[in-house]
Amino acid sequence: MKKNDDVYELALKVAHLYYYNQLTTEAIAQELKMSRPSVSKLLNFARQEGLVEIKIIDKNISINPLEKNILKRFKNLSQVKIVPATNNLDELEILHRVAQFTANEITSYFEKIKTCGLSWHKVLYEVSKYLTPKKLEELNFIATHGLFFSQKNNSYIQMLINFAQNYDCHYSLFPAPFYFEYPSTKNMFLQDSNIANLIDLQNSCEVYIFSISDIEHQLKAHPIIRESFISEDDLIFLKGMDVVGEISGIFYKKDGSYQNLPVNSRSSGIKLEVLKQAEHSICVLSNKRSITALITALDAGFITDLIIDEVSVKELIKQIKG
Repeated sequence: MKKNDDVYELALKVAHLYYYNQLTTEAIAQELKMSRPSVSKLLNFARQEGLVEIKIIDKNISINPLEKNILKRFKNLSQVKIVPATNNLDELEILHRVAQFTANEITSYFEKIKTCGLSWHKVLYEVSKYLTPKKLEELNFIATHGLFFSQKNNSYIQMLINFAQNYDCHYSLFPAPFYFEYPSTKNMFLQDSNIANLIDLQNSCEVYIFSISDIEHQLKAHPIIRESFISEDDLIFLKGMDVVGEISGIFYKKDGSYQNLPVNSRSSGIKLEVLKQAEHSICVLSNKRSITALITALDAGFITDLIIDEVSVKELIKQIKG
């Protein structure tokens, strides 16, 4: 088998599907439209070349042209990981693949830190189910915004618990609603000294993990809509203000600004500037409809590390080249 960039890229993709996503060689062959013997040869090649040990080892990130193009375009981005996926997969399957991959990747970020800020998102909730147990007793997972209050939407608390239990460590909730009804109520709440200490924790995390919701498609399925924190009128107003996305409860415009949006004055989320100060600000994305919002966040410097599915990354390349 010839050693070239295409072979290495295909071998890595097959290895990801086989080891991370636990697909059979037959299922991989069907998805990639190749024969089972070809899949087996690629797996052997990956092992022989040292791309696979106990986990997948990407020995030379530059061999992946998609990753190379993204890193070249977005100067604030230090690392991008692409999760193999094809257009014939539905969104839920892609989400689970991204969650499985992320769960295998992120432990390495936690081994030398004490604080990690976690925002709620469906994909991160799924990540919390696939984590591999490891004891990191000094680690503290910090809620980067307030809570949902209905029993149907307790997934944020459960997500934090899942992370903390997996690493046998701590978690800190932020005892506030995701959005306050009035800015004045929020301002009174923030005057409490105990709350100020929690905000200091939120603003000084060494690592942040979050995802992005786009204004056009994903927000209507978000708990902030279901629990009436944000109304349909609010969404119409935000679209009129050229808002494209939301991170940790903070909406931002196409130019990356967020400071003058009235809805953010009710949010309990962290200011997005803190994402630029962290050692790692990790965005996990599994939906190609959020690419416009992602591009803005990348250009604004909110993201240092990106984990993204292959279908979405191809849409990303298409948009930045178009």
